[in-house]
Parts: sequence; C-alpha cells; structure tokens
Amino acid sequence: MRRCVGTKPTFERLWSGSKKLGYRFRTEASAWQAREQAIDMALKFDPRPEHFLPWWCPANMLHNINERIVQILRMRGLLLAAWLTVSLAAVQNIEGDWHASLEVKDDAPLRLALHVTREESGALKATLDSIDEAGSALPVDSMAVSGDTVKFEMKDTGGFFEGRITAGGSSIAGSWKQDGDTWPLNWERGEDPAVAARPLDPKEAREKGRACAEWFYGGKVSELWAQLSPVMQQALVTADKIREFRVKAQQQLGSEIKIIEETVKPEGSLQVYRRLAKFDRATGNVDLQFVFNARGMISGFVIRPVAE
Repeated sequence: MRRCVGTKPTFERLWSGSKKLGYRFRTEASAWQAREQAIDMALKFDPRPEHFLPWWCPANMLHNINERIVQILRMRGLLLAAWLTVSLAAVQNIEGDWHASLEVKDDAPLRLALHVTREESGALKATLDSIDEAGSALPVDSMAVSGDTVKFEMKDTGGFFEGRITAGGSSIAGSWKQDGDTWPLNWERGEDPAVAARPLDPKEAREKGRACAEWFYGGKVSELWAQLSPVMQQALVTADKIREFRVKAQQQLGSEIKIIEETVKPEGSLQVYRRLAKFDRATGNVDLQFVFNARGMISGFVIRPVAE
C-alpha cells in the first residue's frame, strides 16, 4: 500500500435513486509516492453505527474512521431525540386547567371547565365541570393527543370533542358533538375568572324559589319551563314532562297545606332553595327543592316525601 501525505478527509453519502447505499470516506492526497492522485476508501453502511465493514481500508485507519463515524452518528441521534422530545412536549402538553363556553341557541352560554392531568403511565386523565349545571368532576372516559389534534369522550353524556391546538398551545379550537348535534367549542388555557363568580343572592334565590313552587303547584308549566337551564330542558325534551311529573306528585302527595321551614344554602356556585311542608295526602313531610345557578336559572328540581 502506498503512503499518502497531507490528506484532507471528507464524508459523502452514496445514493442510488432515492435509496441511501452508505457513506464514502474520501481522502485527497497532496503528494504521492506514485502516479495516483487520490485514494478512495469506501465503507459499507450497516444501520448499527458500530458495524461498518470495509470494502478496502488499512486496519488502523479503519478503526479511527469507525470511531469518528460512531461519535458523529450517536451525537446526531442524541440531538435529534432531544429535539423531538422538546418539540412534541411543546405541542402535546395540555395538562392543566381550561375553560370554555358552549353557545346554546336562544339561551345563555353554558360555562365549562376542563382539568387535565397525566398519570404515571403517561396516559392523560381529565374531568369536566359544568359550572351552570352543578356538574363537578364529571369523568372523561378517554382522551388522546396526536400532533396538534385533541380528542376526548364522555360516554355517560354521549358527548365527544375534537379540536386542534392553536395559538402556541394556549387554546384548543374544535367542536362538541352530542345526541346528533354539533356545537363549536373553543377552550382557553387557565381558569375562567367567571367560575369564581358569587352564587345568586340568597334573597333573590328565596323569591325565585317561592315563585317556582307556586308555578308548579298552580300548573303554570310554561313559566317554569322558561326558567330551566339548557341542560335541564335538553334532559326533559318538552314541557310535557313537567306536566306529567306534576300530575303524579299531586296524585301521591296531594296539595300543600302548611309550610314548616324555608332555607337557602349555597353549594359552590349554586343556591339551593329548600321548602319543607305538610301535604294533605302525605303521612310525613314533603321536601321541595329548587337549585339555581349563578344566572338564576333552575339547574335542579326535587319534590319527595321525607321521614319525620
């Protein structure tokens, strides 16, 4: 083998069409003992960095070349892995609190809060609060993030959300599907300041509770229906359900003859009006409750006999 002096090594990739065959280690000689002006030394590429098989190369130079290539490939691999980790974390990091308002036709928006955490296994876990419907920590059955796409499902309510992360990860724009309908739903990162709004004033809650009780007893179903929250109306479908319920209550309990106690107590952002009374067909007392959200709409309604 002839000896080369003053060599300048460079790397070249070898391609055949779109397929990479390997790497060529090219050494250009500035002076030679013979007529050859260059010596090409090629290395057959193996996917494992530590395995490079020579086509033709001096043993000591092969060792040095292999060591350098291994270092380069490992360094590139580490840098690539680090870049992918940082990039994916930036895109997929949706842990934390989110808030949104579901726009309901001909009614007030329904405020929602989403709380996302990550388990030790790496899986995402979430719960949802329906602020105006007294719904707290409602379980999200499944949540997945792929690239900038977010999906989650709530089987109990038949709801499904799909959206895309936007604005550098500070919002998720998408839609909510439930019972064959679709509504636009855009989440914003952070807790909604409106969530901490004060409950309905106790005096107003008492007045509204008394009015709703009189509407129910007097058969003024239209007035009562107009005060129901969107979710209550969706659950009942039509005002006829209230009429049916009223008829059954009268058949079993009769009419109210004496009010024993009235109270108004806050439960989170809700106010609960409770009315304990005597009915002419009930052996014990009857408990009537109306639950009002911060907007003064009915989020819950109960009438039942209770033991004395």
